[in-house]
Amino acid sequence: MKILLVNGSPRRSKANSRIVLDEMRKRLGEAHQYRMAETMAAPKATAADLDADLLIVAFPLYIDSLHSTLLRWLLSYEELRKAEAGRGLSRRVAMIGIANNGFHEGIQNKGALDILENFCERAGIEWRGGAGIGTGEMMTNVRDAPDSMFIKRPVSRVFDEMAVLVRGFEAGRGAAPVRIYAAHAFPWIVYKAMGHMGWRQQAKANGVSKGAILARPLDGAASLSRP
Repeated sequence: MKILLVNGSPRRSKANSRIVLDEMRKRLGEAHQYRMAETMAAPKATAADLDADLLIVAFPLYIDSLHSTLLRWLLSYEELRKAEAGRGLSRRVAMIGIANNGFHEGIQNKGALDILENFCERAGIEWRGGAGIGTGEMMTNVRDAPDSMFIKRPVSRVFDEMAVLVRGFEAGRGAAPVRIYAAHAFPWIVYKAMGHMGWRQQAKANGVSKGAILARPLDGAASLSRP
């Protein structure tokens, strides 16, 4: 089977989305033909991208949606499929989508996965399901840890389930689309504290004071504008 791995992150090889794709490839094995599409490097799909039976789209959450480069790539892919259909060519193509975000809750990705599912319906692509992963930034920290590690285990299971979806499609089995939401097994309150610590460190490194972070300059302007 030919699989197109679509990295929808502007961070490319340094992205959590790339880790997602690497994890999926590890589970599916090297018996398939893989091709990588980096939407930041090539914002438009090419004819070579059409030569795939399955798309695995991994992307970070951007304001409850998809990054603009990924959106442009998807639209160009749709146009190429329309042109191919106009020439009397047809190919069964499926997609699974895996979104990650920096929030603790994996379900925060639901809206973005809805967008991807709606796109598939419009573009004539078989939507097989997807996953939303919270605590996405932790993937880099535990990348080399075993899948059985307590913290990593819930997310590892997501990749296992997505691999099952891929094998089901390859075997020609019809199935209702599946949605899975998960996060690393890490306490929310500790995760939040670490996030605030990181913001403060970044602010200090860039010469931004605590007062500037907490400033609300538009509050005064809004009150002055009232009649």
